Amino acid sequence: MSRIRYLLSNILKKIELFFSRHYNDGYYTLWFPFIVGLSLLVCIIPLKTQVSILTLFILYTSVVLVISCKLFPVFLSSTNRFLKLLVIGFSLGLLSFILHVNYLDIGRVSEARHNVDILCNVDNLSKTSHGYRLYCKDIKLTDDRNSFQEDYRVRFKVNKDILYDVPKIGDEVKFRGSIYPIEVGIFKGLFDFSLWSFFNDINGTGNMTHLYYKKSTEGDLTIGERVSEFRKYLYNKIETAPFVSPLVKSFSQSLIIGQKHSLPSDTFEQYRSLGLAHLLSISGFHMSLLFFWAYFILYLFFKNFTILLRRYNLRPVISLLSVLVCFIYLTLSGFQTPTLRAFIGLSLFVLGLLFVRSIISYRSLSIIATIILLSRPYSVISPGFYLSFLSVICLLSIKNIVISKKIYTHIYDDKDKFRIVYIIWSYIRGIIISSIVISIVISPLLVYFFGTVPLLSVIGNIIAMPIYSFLVMPLLLLGSIIFFMSGNSSILNLTEPILKTLHNIFNLILEIPITELKIPVLPQSFYIYFFAGFILSIILLREYKKIGYIVMFISIPILFFPRSDTFMFISPEITTIAVKVDGNDYGLTNRASDNRFLENLKRLWGVKKFTSYKNENSVYDIGVNQISILYNSAGLHIKTINENHINDSYVFIPKSNIALIENLSKVCSVKNSIIISTMSLSYNINTVESEKCKSLLITKNQIPRTSTTYLRLEKIKNNQDGEDLVIRYYTHPMLRPWHRLSPPSID
Repeated sequence: MSRIRYLLSNILKKIELFFSRHYNDGYYTLWFPFIVGLSLLVCIIPLKTQVSILTLFILYTSVVLVISCKLFPVFLSSTNRFLKLLVIGFSLGLLSFILHVNYLDIGRVSEARHNVDILCNVDNLSKTSHGYRLYCKDIKLTDDRNSFQEDYRVRFKVNKDILYDVPKIGDEVKFRGSIYPIEVGIFKGLFDFSLWSFFNDINGTGNMTHLYYKKSTEGDLTIGERVSEFRKYLYNKIETAPFVSPLVKSFSQSLIIGQKHSLPSDTFEQYRSLGLAHLLSISGFHMSLLFFWAYFILYLFFKNFTILLRRYNLRPVISLLSVLVCFIYLTLSGFQTPTLRAFIGLSLFVLGLLFVRSIISYRSLSIIATIILLSRPYSVISPGFYLSFLSVICLLSIKNIVISKKIYTHIYDDKDKFRIVYIIWSYIRGIIISSIVISIVISPLLVYFFGTVPLLSVIGNIIAMPIYSFLVMPLLLLGSIIFFMSGNSSILNLTEPILKTLHNIFNLILEIPITELKIPVLPQSFYIYFFAGFILSIILLREYKKIGYIVMFISIPILFFPRSDTFMFISPEITTIAVKVDGNDYGLTNRASDNRFLENLKRLWGVKKFTSYKNENSVYDIGVNQISILYNSAGLHIKTINENHINDSYVFIPKSNIALIENLSKVCSVKNSIIISTMSLSYNINTVESEKCKSLLITKNQIPRTSTTYLRLEKIKNNQDGEDLVIRYYTHPMLRPWHRLSPPSID
């Protein structure tokens, strides 16, 4: 045992030396995760996604510079060690990517196949309000002409009436259905299902229309499948609990086994508006809380063994047992990135206790970031990676401010009469300061990824954090353990009045007129300014790095960037057409399966509600073959035509201007169309001119299957030194024109 401890001690010393200040006077090793991440970006961006490499490069560099905090010494000191780190970091990043792609990653569904027989093995299963989501692997497809097998992992939507016999994880199932490629999201910064599926190794989507049979294969389950089956067992046990309210069930499923989709949508939206979404899914907060409570309970247990306490120092043993409890929780959560980061941090903390090392620092955070990047290369383009690490960086930066020396003196003075008061005050003070600082620091990333910034997160955290720390989480954990072992749900039900009280309090807070700031998706130039301002703050204030953070974020002109002037979106396969009209009014043609597309548009355009026009003939079910656009300064006419030449027409004109309706109808020969007023075409063109009508025809072949097309109405100068109105045609994610369509004039 002593030899093993000696060996581990030497390994820890080597790691500590590698990431120590004495080994590299300029904090070279704090650049290590940046080097690894850059090598991963070089591999991932061109090959796997359509995310802008410049934006991610700037974003990632900013995060790593916050960690390193000293830029100039790297270039002023000797570069030999830095070059070694550069070579090692790039080599490890490239090796990690190659191993992941060749051995862990699989291909993508390239084309849709309808009404085929599908044979597969169930990899996972989740329940929805309308049925189930079936995650299948080892797909074998058979149609009327041929059959083939692909190493895909596909998510199928299944109606609960069709899945009469619910399979278990590992079962073999055969059914009739369709399979589709994954569509790319409409705009960077919004929820992108393709990116989400990429992180979760999902290669396609589909639906089931008829189940033939299922075949049990319980004896052939792998360890991962057994863990997934156990998580599913816990989920079903909570779901079928007879005396547990639906609210407690949803919170238990979310916070115990990581099934966040179980939460009601209004609850999730309520917490998100208050900046409390991190409380609803397993994160570092819950992991740290579990470690604290596990350590506290185990300490009380071992405290009874006075003989052991006198002979041995049991704190390392208690810490290791607490880490084991956290590992079980990590397994139940599905190894999510924030939880994994917190678990690695706790493990390093316990190693520091065992070997008397202080490793709660930026260097330990650098080690954690490197481990996560090497084990999960795609984390480099995950929003959770940046938000999680930036939050921890903020906590490290203000740890001496949160609890001052004066407060420390009162807390550790057993004779102080007001000790409890100081402990409570230090906790509340920590929540207030950390909430304010973290909200400011991560706000640019919230704008980039989600388009909103919660304004009342400080109030929400002050109310919710103590209640979750000392009431909700302990009762849920203890109640779930007792319920799984004995079936008694009395302790679990104690959380219901607490959660309902929080719900009512949050509703009162949300009655304040402004609870969140909606900001348009910012252009790439914003992040160039972000990066330049940060570099400038380090150069000017490298000795006062904490002030440099404040300087950086004060100088950001977030509110001065205009909204996008895009006026029309066309989804892949022309299943949805969305037209931007003046104010908060929207004319849409859509089908029911494109709700996610519309939700993304809400965030992009900053609205809460759409005015919808369902295109029953062209878009719904049958699909559009081409789009005809006729326009002049009077207005805009859009006509969708399907393969059977059935069409629907829409006219967009400035509000209540009969002359413009007559002008457009006469010049462009527009008849029998749905007239949608309040259209300003983003340029407030409201003058009647006797100009000729222009046309633009977009066929299905011009719409990329993996991209979203968007159109912009622009004024350009013509040969007569005047202004001309043209529509330019773009595709996501490129900002340059994909096609420059100069529409001909019609005599």
